Amino acid sequence: MSIAMAEVVRIDTLDQIIHVYENAEKLYENKSISETLREYLYTLPILDNCPKGLPNMEDVILDYEQENNYAEEDIILCAARLSDLYSSPWYNRIRELRYGNQKKHLDDNGGFSYEAADTLSGFYRPQQKKTVTTKGNNRASMLYAVTRDGEIRIPFMMKLHPRNRSIEECVKRESNNHNMDANYRTNQSGDHKFMSAYYAGETWALDLYEFCKEFDISIAGTLKGAKFYCPSHSYISKARGKKGVNDAYVDRFLKAYTSRNCSREIQGNTVISGSLFLQYFDTYIADVDERNQDVSTGRRSDSFADAIDFYFNKWENSIKQHLPSAKNINQEMITSGNSDYKKHEPMVARWVCLYNKYCDRLETSARQNTAIPLESNRDVKNRWNKFLTDSNALVRGSLEDIAKSGLTFM
Repeated sequence: MSIAMAEVVRIDTLDQIIHVYENAEKLYENKSISETLREYLYTLPILDNCPKGLPNMEDVILDYEQENNYAEEDIILCAARLSDLYSSPWYNRIRELRYGNQKKHLDDNGGFSYEAADTLSGFYRPQQKKTVTTKGNNRASMLYAVTRDGEIRIPFMMKLHPRNRSIEECVKRESNNHNMDANYRTNQSGDHKFMSAYYAGETWALDLYEFCKEFDISIAGTLKGAKFYCPSHSYISKARGKKGVNDAYVDRFLKAYTSRNCSREIQGNTVISGSLFLQYFDTYIADVDERNQDVSTGRRSDSFADAIDFYFNKWENSIKQHLPSAKNINQEMITSGNSDYKKHEPMVARWVCLYNKYCDRLETSARQNTAIPLESNRDVKNRWNKFLTDSNALVRGSLEDIAKSGLTFM
């Protein structure tokens, strides 16, 4: 017996799933649950019925203990009482369950669904006479949350440990089963997750579909015949923010990018950084638009859309006579370095560079050298200072240089 495993056996405690739910914040300092949340979850319904015809788990165990119908290592699909299900905190995360995520799943479904929950699984330990879950802690907890009834049943795939198997061997066998499920299964790709959610009618997927549809953008092929597609749709959701708080800026960015046909593929980091640029510097952009309105119609210009149109589509032809090697800008030039630094401040600074260079040819305020002034001063109205203040200190010192010359082809 290894020292490590001996320590696990010596300290191994099985936590009853419903007991953890009732005492998570008191016993385990799990701050994701409260009495207020418990009271809310208890109001949610059960949407369907537990599958019929399954033997009760306690009857299967009794037969096994009496050596009647079941043999060691048998696997039996049965109906388990929630009060009979335990979990090992040493290889499973029973004490760290995220009850806020459980709320989201229950809200999205409108309650608990046996069909959606499918089948839990785990092992029966003859030495301790307890059944241990290896898959399904959250689902068992959600069913208990809406019922507060330990007698209610849930489908459970039970594997029978041999009667003479040591606790150490039980823990090893269970943790291996849990590990295989957690770390070696092939997870759905982002596209597959979206397709599944969209065709299932989940609100978040339908909302994102409708938002992108306005710009003829398809996600995972759901918008047939679309002109554009986004392979990283979660970034659009991130750019929009909670409850679409930033929709106006994402809307303006996507409208500009798609109306000017900058590229068929729209990368998520491009959307986030471009939307942040518009959010931080909207007052300066509005001023440029006002100063450069069409004299004949009185219509304000859209200087941002014009800027990306020029550099994504027209730059190389405009400069080819003087610089034959010139190439139009692309998204990779904006998002360069993202594999090393995951946040978006350098990308936003490159948008500043692109926009200011374009606006050099337009009428801007005589009080500043560039459309977006980069002078670092204490003027609280200076949006560049606000951007710097909000930026990570690790990159803050380099952002002005990027905004001045971060797109080297210029």
